[in-house]
Amino acid sequence: MAERLAAPAVHKSLAVELALIDASAPRLTALALPIVKSAQPHDANTFYRRRSVPGVGKIWARVLLDAIHASHRFPRVPDCVSYCRLGTGAKASAGQR
Repeated sequence: MAERLAAPAVHKSLAVELALIDASAPRLTALALPIVKSAQPHDANTFYRRRSVPGVGKIWARVLLDAIHASHRFPRVPDCVSYCRLGTGAKASAGQR
């Protein structure tokens, strides 16, 4: 990615960010590993379906399971998206948008 950007400051910033990621990765793994090993998914099928979403790892999939509980309690997909605060809000008052 650095090759696409000509500014030297961007190259330095990327180098620092990558170094920080490399330095913190072992600590994050040490923190996450006990959580992943001790936590049991409520519904293995749902857990693995959530893991199929790009960017959703083991911990995020477990957080989604715990936060949403049963997705069937949402009658429509937009209701679940709104509950998770993943969609943009619509400004409405007294039926007027």
